[in-house]
Amino acid sequence: MGLPRLDLLWERSLGKGHSAVVCDGESVYSQHLESEHEVVSCWRLDDGNLHWSYRYAVGFHSYHAPYDGPHSTPALGNNYIITASIDAQIHAIDAADGLLIWQVDLKEVCGTRLPQSGYASSPLIWNDCVILPALGEATKEETEDFVLNPDVPAGRDVVPGAVALDIRTGKEVWRTETFRSSHSSPIALKIDCQPMIVFHTMFELIGVDPADGSILWRQLLRSAAADNVSFTPLWDSERRQFLVCHGYCDFGAQAIMLEKINGKWRSEIAWTNSRMQIVHTNGVLTGTTLIGTNRETATLLVGIDVRDGSTLFRQRGFGKSNLLVTEDRLLILDEGGELVAGQLDEQGFTEQWRDPVLDAKAWTVPSVVAGQFLLMRDNRQLKVYRFAM
Repeated sequence: MGLPRLDLLWERSLGKGHSAVVCDGESVYSQHLESEHEVVSCWRLDDGNLHWSYRYAVGFHSYHAPYDGPHSTPALGNNYIITASIDAQIHAIDAADGLLIWQVDLKEVCGTRLPQSGYASSPLIWNDCVILPALGEATKEETEDFVLNPDVPAGRDVVPGAVALDIRTGKEVWRTETFRSSHSSPIALKIDCQPMIVFHTMFELIGVDPADGSILWRQLLRSAAADNVSFTPLWDSERRQFLVCHGYCDFGAQAIMLEKINGKWRSEIAWTNSRMQIVHTNGVLTGTTLIGTNRETATLLVGIDVRDGSTLFRQRGFGKSNLLVTEDRLLILDEGGELVAGQLDEQGFTEQWRDPVLDAKAWTVPSVVAGQFLLMRDNRQLKVYRFAM
């Protein structure tokens, strides 16, 4: 039986940006750039009618035009939508009516220094806190790649690795000790009854206690890295290991096992596979297979067996792509806007169909809502599709 194709439900014009589109089941939220402002919009899922829109000025533009606009994906929770702008301004907006609740500038509060492409990490809501990487501390050797902030408040010269803000007020709840954070977004999980927030930093994988910001464990991954570490870690619960990948180091993909021994957390690298090197796109875990598209000129779809790190397949015929796994399909959206649907096994990907669904550079991971709707965007438009039966 073939996989269902797509019917276009509605589309709307958007400005620049790479923020993913999010949905609460009734409303669709997007974030994009219009001239000197970022715009957060709320659309009705069923008909695309605009419910509200909120604008705020931004004072930073990426040196490279395709990287301009917001990169961070909004977070929904506690009736708020939390956004992070390209210049590290954090906004809490009432999801029902679009009114601003509070605003915090991480440059002022934490001394955050913006990298050349701007702030990119997505906020994470944990209970009543919004948790955000602060971009850590730039070393003397790294400052040439940074837009330095000369107005860091006195006593704030050491930039924390991450900070937690009260979701109701924006007041600081805790900050971690400094670590060199990256573009990667944090993830939240619970292991052996211990809640933890995990950060894929520039050099390490770090577990933080969300109660107070204390560091539970840290695993060195690399001693040098490019400034665009952006792969959000994946948790493989069956094998109790985190999966990460980087495209500008020799190691490529790695699995980091985590266990608790005599009350203390211990981590170690389980395997390394340099044949998968992902840059600016995501990877997905389906069954025992980690899959992603390599950064090589002749882009390959690569599958790795997460049980031992062995390479299962390397397939040609795909551009640099973001991936999405649903219940019965793997969706591959390449940067040219072509969507490929099919099924995956240990021998590789079997294509069912492909359609050109977007018209401009598509660097954003699509979203599926209720198994029926597919939400996608590029630098020009937002499109909502329904899976045809």
